[in-house]
Amino acid sequence: MARSHERVFRVQGIPLDLTQSKLKSVLTARYAATDDQIVIKSLAVDYGGENQVATISFKSLPPELNRREPRDEWTQVVPAGSQRQSYWTVDDDFHGLTVLFSPPTDEHKLDIVAISGLGGHAYGSFKQKDGPYMWLSDSLPQNISTARIMIYGYASGLDGSESTQNLSDLGQTFHSSVLQPLQSSKLLIRVSATKAIIQSTKSERDTMLPYIYGALFFGVPNEGLNVEPFIPLVGDGPNRFLVESLRHENSRLLKEQHEEFVKAFSFEGSSEIHSFYETKKSRTLIKVITWFSQPIHHTGFN
Repeated sequence: MARSHERVFRVQGIPLDLTQSKLKSVLTARYAATDDQIVIKSLAVDYGGENQVATISFKSLPPELNRREPRDEWTQVVPAGSQRQSYWTVDDDFHGLTVLFSPPTDEHKLDIVAISGLGGHAYGSFKQKDGPYMWLSDSLPQNISTARIMIYGYASGLDGSESTQNLSDLGQTFHSSVLQPLQSSKLLIRVSATKAIIQSTKSERDTMLPYIYGALFFGVPNEGLNVEPFIPLVGDGPNRFLVESLRHENSRLLKEQHEEFVKAFSFEGSSEIHSFYETKKSRTLIKVITWFSQPIHHTGFN
C-alpha cells in the first residue's frame, strides 16, 4: 500500500475577528469542498498583528492546489454583504515567517522561531512522517503557553533549484524577517540549519542581540559536512556554490562564520546556546518523487 502524503497549506490575510468555523465556511465555498474535507490545523494572529494566519490540510485535494507550486490569491468580503475586504493567499512553500501559535497579548513573554535545514521545509521538517502530528503547533503551546511559536522558511531546496543565494544572503533575509517580531519579546531560535542563517553584519547584531535569549542547534553541521550525496541533486545548478561552501574539508567560509559567531554570542550569562548532535552516521540523501497531478521532486533519506 502506498504511504499517504498529507500536504499542508498556509492561509494568510484572514481578518482578526474570523473564527475557525467561519474560516472553514470561506474555504469550503472557495474550493467547492464539504465541511469535513478541510482540516484547520492552526489559526493564530500573524506577527504584524493586523491579520490571522492559518495552516490547513484537505482530505481530498482541490484541483486548484494539486500542482507543484500551488498559490491561490483572492479578495474576500467577510462577512458577506459588508464593505470590508481582505486579501487572502494560500501557498505551501511557507517562505518567511509563519505564526503557528500566539498567546494573548498580556501573556506573551517569548518568541520561538524554528528554522529547517538545507533541503528541508519550514513546516514539513517538524511534522510527523506520513502522519498529521506537528509538535511545534500540536504540543509546544501546551508546554510553553507564553511563547509565540513561529517557523521560518527560505529557498532551501536542492533538486531543480534556481536560487543563487549564498549563506550570507540567507542570513540577511532571515534577519530582515524577524526584526519586527523581535521588538516585542525575547527570542529563542531552534535551528536545523547552519549557524550562518542566524549570522549577521555587526550593525544587524547590535540591533538584534538585546532581544535574543538563546539558540538550540539540532544536528547542525557547524564544522561542515560531506556534500558528495548532495552533488547529484544540484548538478551544475545555480545553488551548487551554496552546497560546496558547506564542505567540511578546510572550509574557509565556515571557519570565518564560527569566529564571527563566537564574537556575536559572547555575552555570557544573558543568553544560552545548546547544541545537540548525532552519535551515529546519518542516512544517505536520495531523490524522492511524489505524484499528484504532476510529479513533485523532493529530497529524502535512504
